[in-house]
Amino acid sequence: LTVMLQCETPEVAIGRIRNSLHCGAEAFGLQVESLKAEYQNKETYQRIFGEMRGKPVYVTNYRYCTNLQKTDQELADGLLTLAECGATLCDVMGDMFDKQPDEVAVSEEAIEKQIQLIDALHERGTEVLMSSHVFKYTDADRVLEIALEQKRRGADIAKIVVGAENMEEQIENLRITNLLKKELGIPFLFLSGG
Repeated sequence: LTVMLQCETPEVAIGRIRNSLHCGAEAFGLQVESLKAEYQNKETYQRIFGEMRGKPVYVTNYRYCTNLQKTDQELADGLLTLAECGATLCDVMGDMFDKQPDEVAVSEEAIEKQIQLIDALHERGTEVLMSSHVFKYTDADRVLEIALEQKRRGADIAKIVVGAENMEEQIENLRITNLLKKELGIPFLFLSGG
């Protein structure tokens, strides 16, 4: 049971953590981009993580909400700080350093920076999930290509979010899930909206 936290202040996050622990929470997700900018710092992260009583924590530091004006390097630095504070799993955007519509970086320079970031996160003792939010129906070949590329860049877990606008597309997404299970070789999240 993972509790995802989208909170503007540490006080709200801590209140939800305490309530969630009483309800049997086994892990937490902290979407840092929801925290007001003044709370995006080491002291706040340590305070919030301390309330989690040693439970695993998955963190995101995406480009939206309060992070709209930040550069990808600032977001990457934030992930490194979160890892140093005890994050268990850090989410690296698949198009970090090279914003793309399907969230898969294509620039060789950006890909190298992603690999270096993932290595640095691993050195700090955290696992890495790489995420690509495509948000539209995507065929099996492309989904597998994205997942294998995330793996090649060093991700421990692949995450791809697609779409389905009808039952045929959703059935194909179920087939793709099975394909990923057979071909990828690392854990994955394959999600679909629509």
